[in-house]
Amino acid sequence: MDMVEKIREEMEDKGIKQKDIIDYLGATQSNVSKWLSLNEKIRLDIPNTILAKIAHYLDVDIEYLLGLQEEKKKFRTESLEPIPTTQLDEENYITLPTIHAGAGAEAFAVDRAEQRVFPRDLIPPQIALDDNVLVTVITGNSMEPLYYENDILFIDMVNGRAFIPVDGTYLVRYGDIVQIKDVEFLGNGEILLRSRNNTDVRNPSKDGLEWEIIGKPYANLHPNVGSKLVVK
Repeated sequence: MDMVEKIREEMEDKGIKQKDIIDYLGATQSNVSKWLSLNEKIRLDIPNTILAKIAHYLDVDIEYLLGLQEEKKKFRTESLEPIPTTQLDEENYITLPTIHAGAGAEAFAVDRAEQRVFPRDLIPPQIALDDNVLVTVITGNSMEPLYYENDILFIDMVNGRAFIPVDGTYLVRYGDIVQIKDVEFLGNGEILLRSRNNTDVRNPSKDGLEWEIIGKPYANLHPNVGSKLVVK
């Protein structure tokens, strides 16, 4: 079974129509029809960014669609649910503070992060497991294709340390909202927040909102589009 056949099979099993795919991708009917055509003479290759979005929408591993693995899902978000402390094997698991961050969707600031248990073999060896590590789960899709909804980001927190304001992607709080955004420092105590997949630009200061940089992501996992770790 080739990639397109797998996609079409998943669509049929889940009751997803081609129009649903078109609406989700924001693509033209002509392109989607050619990407998903069973006629190889008509079919167009699916761009990698589009394939990742299709895998995300179908809730399957992109490596399954590519024929690199037999399992539809190699990594599940559910595997990161808290493990009872009586069953916690500290040699193989680590507890880290975790919060949600909006990316298009809004996530609200909380006084303290929840504690979630992660398998140690998912943690990159270069990550120092100390008080400066925060785990963030993405809510929303405005930072695609850099980050996808439900992506798990490892954040190097500022925590009052000296901070050099260099333009880049940060976890930022403004008002009561916590989001992952591209940040442009304007040099006058103001910032611009930008999304990756649209023209949304915000200036919290002009909206009368206090803002702070919480930290910078430097590694992430894609639970819904493959379990590969991406280290910045």
